[in-house]
Amino acid sequence: MSLKSHAGAAFLYAALTVLMTWPLAARLNLIEAGDSSYFAWVMAWTTRALLHDPLSLPHANTLHPLRYALFLDEPIVATSILSLPLRLLTSDPIVTLNVVRLLTFFLSALGVRALALSLGLSPLAAFAAGAIFSFSSNRVSSPAHLSVLGTQFLPLYFLFLHRWTRDGSAKAASLAGLFFGLSAWACGYQALLAAAILPLPILVLIERPSVLRTAPVGIAVALAFLLPLRWLHQQALAPLQYERTASETVFFSAPLEGALSTSASNHVWGAATENLRSIVEGDLFQGLTVLGLAALALLGLKADPLRRRVILGYAALAACAWLVALGPEVRLFGQTLFPGPFSWLREFEAFRMIRVPARASVFLCLGLSMLAAIGLDRVRRTGWRVALVALALIEATAAPLNVVAADRCLNAAEPVPAVYLWLRAQPGSHPVIELPILPNDGLFQRPRFDDSVYLLRSTTHWKPLLNGYAGTEPREYAKVRDAMREFPSDQSMALLRSMGVRHVLLHLRGIGPNRRQAIEDRLPSFASDLRISARFDDDLALEIVR
Repeated sequence: MSLKSHAGAAFLYAALTVLMTWPLAARLNLIEAGDSSYFAWVMAWTTRALLHDPLSLPHANTLHPLRYALFLDEPIVATSILSLPLRLLTSDPIVTLNVVRLLTFFLSALGVRALALSLGLSPLAAFAAGAIFSFSSNRVSSPAHLSVLGTQFLPLYFLFLHRWTRDGSAKAASLAGLFFGLSAWACGYQALLAAAILPLPILVLIERPSVLRTAPVGIAVALAFLLPLRWLHQQALAPLQYERTASETVFFSAPLEGALSTSASNHVWGAATENLRSIVEGDLFQGLTVLGLAALALLGLKADPLRRRVILGYAALAACAWLVALGPEVRLFGQTLFPGPFSWLREFEAFRMIRVPARASVFLCLGLSMLAAIGLDRVRRTGWRVALVALALIEATAAPLNVVAADRCLNAAEPVPAVYLWLRAQPGSHPVIELPILPNDGLFQRPRFDDSVYLLRSTTHWKPLLNGYAGTEPREYAKVRDAMREFPSDQSMALLRSMGVRHVLLHLRGIGPNRRQAIEDRLPSFASDLRISARFDDDLALEIVR
């Protein structure tokens, strides 16, 4: 294909990215508290560590004195690398996160298009495959989860996997292993879930047994990425002896009715599927147009012997992904029918750390997108084909995406609160704690004082924080939260001294009026332990007297 054709597709994908995720492109300076703030901090920490001190990467400035804290959750290292060129234009973590969010949509679409073209699909069908996958419900519904959005390497893995299944070359095997490894470092779920989903589709795609001779090459390259990632997660999680409960995994699985539900933001199907909706990740319906085109591809198996293996491979991919997404129990409208395939996977330790089996939807969407593109090529009339692509995108439309309330947003255009600039100017790297520490549902009560916001603000000073925000909470941090409820107190002061804390940032606006008055009344009685070093309106910088 010509460079003009590739450039045209890229331009259309860029335009679709803006339209289908609107108003994200118009609010690059805004970010919501919670997962978005957390991932903005992760990206800022990762790029800083990679550029200045790579060995410090696992030991993020959170949950002091815990080591390997970055790997308590998804580290998104491979996606963070995309932000490195942006540092030439901005160092603001909010703007950077939003730009990278948009990039994941654009790059995922381009990758799936390249995959479809490599399989001989027409330019229109390849374009449709990229658009259908990139703007599928599981992605548009989860803009806060940069790990879920980080699918940009996955289609390139499949591209080289196909090359390997055809010719068995060691180069194709190694490149497939490379992009599989990068996918794992963008989202660990993609690697773990792939181990359960991909064996059958790969067996279907292999054209002759002789290609298996070079399989160890690709496996070795993939393991070079996976083993360090696995080791780092073990170092973070093993001391905590933490494991996802079966009930938690069941809750975050897709029920059977989820196959027909979309996100609430979907303009075509959102209201119609309201009674079928459970969790965000459980919305698996991609629209009637996509399902119809996928069915057309399956119906053409006999008439298309050259693509029969590919069609069966992607049908197997979609089917296996759906079975895994159902989780440990197959449920229908809250009633458990029988154990699901994931209940067998939980016999293995690695799979017991999966919280959201429904995220297997990324493989379901890829399978359906490719089948839909193949089905589109079976439609003879060009006008009908263009109309079907447009209809598929209309069915996927969720723009404008739900924009959180203004009181939950942080604005990059606002000046950094003075207390953080003061803290940055303090010598040394003594641990810091920010108060209040809200309960787990505090994000919805006082979002600007959520731990995720404290992490984001720490990009101003990078001092170690006792505060933390991750999918896995250490028991010790729960003890810290409990002790700080009565701050200042003998117990809280003893705990802070034992952990080497030097400064306490106390945000009085984040505390209810009664408790605030109680704290201000108690502070004078702890003058021998706490000194007010600075005050900026309702932000107090307290120093623990040694």
